[in-house]
Amino acid sequence: NQVARLQLGGRVRFLGHRSDVTRLLAEAAVFVLPSRFEGMPNALLEAMAQGLAVVVSDASPGPLEEIDHRRNGWVIPSEDVAALAQALEQLAADTGLRESLGAAARDSLLARDWPQLAPIWDGVLRAP
Repeated sequence: NQVARLQLGGRVRFLGHRSDVTRLLAEAAVFVLPSRFEGMPNALLEAMAQGLAVVVSDASPGPLEEIDHRRNGWVIPSEDVAALAQALEQLAADTGLRESLGAAARDSLLARDWPQLAPIWDGVLRAP
């Protein structure tokens, strides 16, 4: 109803359950998660793995375990609509910033990928 009231029907779509998330993320430029509460959202991890610049709120610890402000994403104060708008405007205007944040997000996940973690676990499990 709010989309219709604000006449945003041509710009906002609710897609419902999808099985082609990777394709949808590949078409995006930014992933925004302005939640009031999150655990560890899979959607955030999927966006980071895709190399998207991400914007998260500081409302809960889950996303903050992954995102370091302006290194591999953008953190905004919870409930601060002006800060969210400013972050989106800056990311929309700066392709280089979007690309560097997205690459850093992907790299931070790859640092914990199995090929990097397996030798650590092997060492722990072999320890006396």
